[in-house]
Amino acid sequence: MAKNYIRISKTKLKLVLFISILLPLFIFGTNYLRTAPVVKTSIRTLAYSVQKVPLVGKYIPKNWLPRRELKDQVLPPEGYQASVTFGDVIPKMVAAGVIDMQKLEDNYKDRGGIPQDMKELLSKSSQKPIRITKENSTWLITLLWPLGLTNKMAINEKSPVAGKDVGNFASTGGWTLGKAESGAEYFNKYSVLSLTPQQEQRVRKLADTIHRPCCNNSAFFQDCNHGSAALGLVELAVAQNIPDDEIYKTVLKFNSFWFPSNYTETALYFQKVKGQEWDDLDPKMILSKQYSSISGWMANVDIAARKTPGLLPEVQGGSSCAV
Repeated sequence: MAKNYIRISKTKLKLVLFISILLPLFIFGTNYLRTAPVVKTSIRTLAYSVQKVPLVGKYIPKNWLPRRELKDQVLPPEGYQASVTFGDVIPKMVAAGVIDMQKLEDNYKDRGGIPQDMKELLSKSSQKPIRITKENSTWLITLLWPLGLTNKMAINEKSPVAGKDVGNFASTGGWTLGKAESGAEYFNKYSVLSLTPQQEQRVRKLADTIHRPCCNNSAFFQDCNHGSAALGLVELAVAQNIPDDEIYKTVLKFNSFWFPSNYTETALYFQKVKGQEWDDLDPKMILSKQYSSISGWMANVDIAARKTPGLLPEVQGGSSCAV
């Protein structure tokens, strides 16, 4: 009987703690969080402290916690760790000659050489989740690009890249790090990543809605290295049964490291002009043609953002559409 009373008392104590701490937060947060900057800061500071309290901390809504600096929301200093892994696709491409190790070493010998972690990915299977950072973002393009280029899928037979002009794109003719003279020889050639017909259709559906601000086409129309890399990333994620919303979030994070100036400007535009925080935005919407194709980004973000004096900072970094 005593044990039951103690158990009931503990439950009541949790309930009292929950009500006494969260109810005031709810009342003040509902009324002032979006309208009073000073109160907003105070509530977020209090919410951050309460989050550390055992039993009740987990009930604090995320939007009550302090925001990271905007640039850190777009480009986290620690990078972004995805759920997706490379598995054995990179060594398979090396074995098939899609990646020529000698050409790779020659190409990067004057740029610091191949980093040790990249050498490991090139030589053996990896089940380690991929983490993109400012330092390795260009290298990840170099690994994902040939995957999107060469992985054989039935849907690629209807790709705008396929046909007599297959070698005339930056994604195909621009890939010069394989054993073949032209990367066009590798387009849709090797089954380095197995996908069912249903998975291929899912790849197509996702890739059709994903864009990047260097070109005007979707990732399915992989006319540059970023398009091929995004397509390869989507293929990996679909093969590993990662949910659509997480795939969109992952591609947006990778795009942000590949195009830091564009996406920092997009984040500033939404924050200062639209009153929306970057972390609250729908990644699928941001990756749409409206905001991530070069024409959509310029029309719907850049022109509007430049009308606000002093809004745009200088952001260094990013990568080109070449090896």
